[in-house]
Amino acid sequence: MSILGAFSGSDGRNAALATAQQIQQTQNAVLPMLYQGQGQAIEGINQAQPLSLNALGAGLDLTRGALNRGYTTGREDYDRASHLYDPYAQTGQQGFNMYANSMGLNGPAGNASAVGAFQASPGYQWGVDQATGGLMRKAASLGTLGGGNTMTGVTTLANNLANQEYGNWRQGLQWLGNTGYQATGAQARLAQGQGDLATGYGQNLAGVESDYAKSVANQYTNDARARAGVYTNTAALGANALTDLGKLQAQNVNSGMLAGQQASANSLATALKLAEIGGKIAAARVG
Repeated sequence: MSILGAFSGSDGRNAALATAQQIQQTQNAVLPMLYQGQGQAIEGINQAQPLSLNALGAGLDLTRGALNRGYTTGREDYDRASHLYDPYAQTGQQGFNMYANSMGLNGPAGNASAVGAFQASPGYQWGVDQATGGLMRKAASLGTLGGGNTMTGVTTLANNLANQEYGNWRQGLQWLGNTGYQATGAQARLAQGQGDLATGYGQNLAGVESDYAKSVANQYTNDARARAGVYTNTAALGANALTDLGKLQAQNVNSGMLAGQQASANSLATALKLAEIGGKIAAARVG
């Protein structure tokens, strides 16, 4: 500090001006830096958003594919299992229809069809021959082989055996019908299982789609919050920086004013000191 500066306060005022310029330069640099950082943060969020959405979409596609493959495989398994019962169901249906014909439920034509379809078992003729032969041998031993009663007995026996064979054949048809009914029941249960599979597939797919929609919504919400946080932090940092710089500016102005006051005080003190010295010199001369 120069001697003249101490009395005029110019050094203090010059220092205050220099400091004010530095504060202004700092203030001019702070805000662009904050906005630059804000822009970089927003750009980072913007770049991350499509990456996150693409990842969610890829996960959705993978899950859909797994569900579709599982559903397709399940349907094919049910179809194969159901087709295994087709021969039993078809033969059972034919047996049931023929049994209904034999019962006369489908009219004379149906009954005639049943009679025409009837086939005696391989052992039927042998059984008839054995039974009628035994009856004729007994009649021969009694001497009644040529009698009318013997012929009637043989005819009656043969008819009874034929009716019995036809009844056995009808029971076989009934058994086939029941077997077919059981096969169709198994197919119905497989169809129900296939329906349950489809229902479960639909529910799982809906759940996956719902979760994906929620994840996308959460992604947009989180991004919006992140952007709001960036803007809020930028505003807060800018306000704090301007507040601090304002305080420094006020302190600097105050320092400049104090420098002028101090210079005035120095001038007054010096004048008083000079007056005191002058008085002492004058007194010395008089003495």
